Amino acid sequence: MESTVNDYFDKVIKNVSYKWDDLARNLGFERGEIEAIRATVSLQGPDKKCREVLERWQNRNGAKATLQVLQQALIDIEEKHTAEELHVWKKKETQHSLKTFGQEMKTTGKKTMEKLDGLKVELQEGHYLAAKDTGQSIKGPNPIFEKLPNHLQDRYRRELARIRPLPWCEDFYLNLDDMFTTLEMVGRDGQKKDTAVAVEDMFKLYNDSVPKTIRVEGDPGIGKTTLCYKIVYDFSAEKSKFQTDNKFSSFKLVLYVEMRKVPHDATDLNSTIFQQVFPTAYYKHEEEFWDYVECNPEDVLFVLDGLDEMPEETREKLKIADFIRVLHHLIS
Repeated sequence: MESTVNDYFDKVIKNVSYKWDDLARNLGFERGEIEAIRATVSLQGPDKKCREVLERWQNRNGAKATLQVLQQALIDIEEKHTAEELHVWKKKETQHSLKTFGQEMKTTGKKTMEKLDGLKVELQEGHYLAAKDTGQSIKGPNPIFEKLPNHLQDRYRRELARIRPLPWCEDFYLNLDDMFTTLEMVGRDGQKKDTAVAVEDMFKLYNDSVPKTIRVEGDPGIGKTTLCYKIVYDFSAEKSKFQTDNKFSSFKLVLYVEMRKVPHDATDLNSTIFQQVFPTAYYKHEEEFWDYVECNPEDVLFVLDGLDEMPEETREKLKIADFIRVLHHLIS
């Protein structure tokens, strides 16, 4: 059975509910209606607000509320990767329909079998295109790592080039290329160092060793999340901003993880992180990814934003301390 646009709502909500108001504007909602949704007590949390926006949009537009319109709205709010995911899911649905159609034709004689041969070619080509569109390679022993770094860098360049640092100020955007800040380094003993340190120098050698974990501290609203964005964005730049003697230049993967979005009922930290960072098309490669991380811990940096906002019970249940102890992390 052919899907309707609302079959994709759960996937959109999972990925972009935190931008529900931007999505509403790009789906034609007026400011007053957006503010009314924001103020509705029964719609607490971004997921409920996002669903309300999508359902109102569908009810209002009827047959004009198409998947193509939704995809364009996602692209307009710099969520192209989510729009591409919907495209892949649509391809899978089409392939399933073709396969079912082929099975129904299978018993009707030689002429039908000739048509089925043509159908098999279409299915094979469709599978190849879907793999190509999702950045996966169908050749080689570790297909996920042939294109994964480029996929992440393209995504971060696209999503983080301009950010809105003040959620209450909808018209104020910041270009991360124009951002510069210095940090004050503090040792494990709590003693402050004498010199200020640029962001790009955080992982340089100190006392003949490279820091394994760096914690960014500061008052609420001072810009810790924006700093995390800046680090991930600079790593993703087409031309590296880091000197060759800087540890940043040796990382092959830098992953931004919003720890505040980890569900309280999560039981597997690895799966939770993987599913937050990567689109659904990569889920089948989760085991390969963590095998790679385990074998190449020096190549990967996890930027864990909002760890201090996680309940202590959740941190203990997911064994966050053990996860941090083994790999390179920047924590805010």
